Amino acid sequence: MRRWQGGAAPDTVPFSADLSGTPEEAALAARRAAARRRRLRWAAAAAVLAALLALLAAALLWRTELAGRVPALRPWLEAACAPLGCRVPSAKQLSALRIDGSQLQMPDAGTEDYLLTMTLRNQGRAVVALPAIELVLTDAQDRPLQRRVLMPADYLPAAHRARDPDGAAGLQAGAELPLQVRFRTRQAADNYRVSVFYP
Repeated sequence: MRRWQGGAAPDTVPFSADLSGTPEEAALAARRAAARRRRLRWAAAAAVLAALLALLAAALLWRTELAGRVPALRPWLEAACAPLGCRVPSAKQLSALRIDGSQLQMPDAGTEDYLLTMTLRNQGRAVVALPAIELVLTDAQDRPLQRRVLMPADYLPAAHRARDPDGAAGLQAGAELPLQVRFRTRQAADNYRVSVFYP
């Protein structure tokens, strides 16, 4: 170990706690930190936007189910669909539909004309799609003689068809739809069965 003999210690570089280097290096480090913060903010904004777009896409994909389960969402879903040219079809819920007071008559004796009268009622809390109606003519032993399937375009009243030709608007919650369907057949029927289904 060397010892200093006499005289004062040689000049030394004073210790500095500032490790940032030159002012130019400090400014560069600050710029890099600011750039990192900006990138993080943009990444977070992009992630939020991607999540919102994914949520919107899922809502549009399952729009029928959503509108059926949460009727209050229907106006929002229709507004989101409008620019895309899509529609929000009514939900197919057979459990919500009921047939009231059906009757099959031959209004003009001696003719082959029949008149089916019935009321279709929506007992649910949301708009439901109009179903197909199945009419089965039977004999006295209740054996099927003839089966007819009536689509909404076949059974909707003329005034209703004028504003909604294929019945796409469905049947509103709690609403009823009185129907009268006239048809012709040579098959003499003693009885009939009527039911609804979705094709």
